Amino acid sequence: DSGYDSVMQEIVKRGHSIGIHSVSHDYSEIYASPEAYFSDLHRMQDIIYENTGVRTTLVRFPGGSSNTISRFNRGIMTMLTEAVQNAGFQYFDWNVSSGDGGNDSTSESVITRITSQIQDHDESVVLCHDTKENKHRQRTLLQNFETGIITNAGEEPHHPARCGALSQHEGQEVSGQV
Repeated sequence: DSGYDSVMQEIVKRGHSIGIHSVSHDYSEIYASPEAYFSDLHRMQDIIYENTGVRTTLVRFPGGSSNTISRFNRGIMTMLTEAVQNAGFQYFDWNVSSGDGGNDSTSESVITRITSQIQDHDESVVLCHDTKENKHRQRTLLQNFETGIITNAGEEPHHPARCGALSQHEGQEVSGQV
């Protein structure tokens, strides 16, 4: 129990979706082979199911589907992006980065980065990180999404913004469609 069980339950209770990210987030381990990746993926899927009763098939690859982190195993991401879809999963990549990973980020700077980027997209998938340092920023960000302060080009909200995906350990992304 990493303390995320109640977060997962609250996400589902609010009618949002949870995406699978990773149990370990250990790139050398999960990208060693398709079998290693699917082992990690299914473990996280089971954890989400055990906590929510929902067997999600939404996925975000650690590092994204087109990453340089996995290049030690040439071609693995091409294999995995096809394999997850063949296995009935749907993967998403982010097209907006909140920039919340840096220690110098403030709630205001994160909101400014997001609002400047979502104008370029009909649907925005926002990369956010759930870390001890980001807890206040994350709360502020979610409040802004839920109250409609963050919108596309100053318009009324007309599309969902998604924050990351859920991982089982500290320092990874937590998802909710808000």
